[in-house]
Amino acid sequence: MTTPLEPRASARRLALWAAFLVLPLVLGAFFLPGLVRTLRGASAQGEPSAAARRPEPPTPGQIEAAREAEEAYARAQAGWKKSQTYAPREPERDASGAMVSPFQGFGVAVETTPPGAQLAVNGEALGQTPLVASVPCRPGQALELSLTLAGYQVHRRGLRCRADQLQHLTVELRR
Repeated sequence: MTTPLEPRASARRLALWAAFLVLPLVLGAFFLPGLVRTLRGASAQGEPSAAARRPEPPTPGQIEAAREAEEAYARAQAGWKKSQTYAPREPERDASGAMVSPFQGFGVAVETTPPGAQLAVNGEALGQTPLVASVPCRPGQALELSLTLAGYQVHRRGLRCRADQLQHLTVELRR
């Protein structure tokens, strides 16, 4: 024989079933309009969503700018293919007794004892030693190199510009 349910248990079951049935309906009514707008391709502010937006076709000006950029890149690549790369090599003594190595243009590689001297070529400061620097000049042009460091005598030295060479100099500064 079955016993009738207690009034409290049936009220709990009824409340539980109501929660399972009513809660989704209430939440659905709250979130449904936003979901529908999203599915239709509109955001909450009425703007089209990223998925619904289609990119604008490029304008003639944009097409021309892209074509010019591609042509400039192609010209640069053609120049790179013609360039010559010099791998670092140990300097060698040339006929004049100067230590030189291959370089694009003319440059100087200067080391001093002690390091940190200011290097200037024809009065134009190039930086502190040790230093490798390109020097704008014409082959055969006379250059004056000067090294200054506080507490030491100024060291001056004459050089001649050379085509496509790096001249290596090691200088011991005097007090």
